[in-house]
Amino acid sequence: YAAPTRVPAVAGAYVMIRCDLFEAMNGFDEGFFVFMEDTDLSLRLERSGHANLFVPAAGATHAWGHGSSAGKLQRAWLQHVSIWKYFCKHRPGAYSAGVLPVLLGANLVLTVLLAGVGSRGNGR
Repeated sequence: YAAPTRVPAVAGAYVMIRCDLFEAMNGFDEGFFVFMEDTDLSLRLERSGHANLFVPAAGATHAWGHGSSAGKLQRAWLQHVSIWKYFCKHRPGAYSAGVLPVLLGANLVLTVLLAGVGSRGNGR
């Protein structure tokens, strides 16, 4: 976007929020160990009448994967679990409780299998 634009969610690595508002929203939900805590906060802000904005003039650099010593499989597992927790929290019901775990499990298996295929020929 060329100008500040309202977006559904912002990445936690780039969040700028007033301290009083962050505290009023009870900060990041500690039920999310890692992943989706930023999306959860964005949704709660939106639901309380605040806007999530992408501001192109506010630059930042994020070193993906350098904030954790966890391996790819562990990060994939944690991400899938966090997605499931997010849906259970914000979209409770049969889909989140029954269907989504099956879909996320299948996706995790595919992620692992495809990661294994891609790493065979490159010396890893």
